[in-house]
Order: sequence, then structure tokens, then C-alpha cells
Amino acid sequence: MDHRKSRILMLASFPAALVFLLLALLLAPPESEPVLPVDEQGNITITFEVQRIDEQGRAYTAYLDENGNEVSPPANATDDDDGMVSLILAGLSIACLAAGQIQFLIFCRCPYCGGALWRVRGLHVAHCPDCGQEL
Repeated sequence: MDHRKSRILMLASFPAALVFLLLALLLAPPESEPVLPVDEQGNITITFEVQRIDEQGRAYTAYLDENGNEVSPPANATDDDDGMVSLILAGLSIACLAAGQIQFLIFCRCPYCGGALWRVRGLHVAHCPDCGQEL
């Protein structure tokens, strides 16, 4: 691969990664507010708030009264795949950045001496800084 194409691909990986990251942020599920248990007079009937795990392995907040009895169901337990799309898109963003940098390190070299062209600025490099050959 030509060193110019390698530089273009490396530079194109940044906006692609940014798009994936923005999509991940937009599609992330909103945090739900817990529903607090209320008695007949409208008073909140909890004394303790503890984190527990349900049968499916999901974390939820349990509200306990003064005797240690749970006073509300796990209302804020979430589904397993709520944030899966967001996680996949964030992973794609990281993979896109890594792939752009790795291919740049592999292919941005002089075809004659194999010297690295990473430190040379600009898209058009006229001569190799190591061997002096015209590129």
C-alpha cells in the first residue's frame, strides 16, 4: 500500500470512530429513576437502601423497612441487552481507531529502504528522509 493511502486511511479512522462514539452515546439507555414505596399518607416507607442481585444476575436497588423487610419490588432492574448496542458501538469506535493506527504503522514506510515515514509531515512526501529516494 502506498504511504499516501496509509495516511489517508489513518486520518479517516478518526471521524469514523467519532461517529461510532456519538452513536453509542445517543443510543445509550437513560438511567431510570427508582420508584420509592409510599404509604397511604404519602410518606416514603423505607429506612435502608441496599444493592441486590436477582435470579437473572441483574443488579437492583432494594428498599428495606425498619425490620429489614423488602418494601418494594425490584422496579429499577434493567434488561440484559439495554446497553448492548451502545457497548458494541463504543467497541467499534475503539477498534476503528486502533485499526487506523496499526495500518499506518505497518504501511507508512519507504518502498526502497523500509524506513518509517511517520515523522514526515504532510500528505505528499517527495523524498525518503532516510535513503533520499524519490517517492
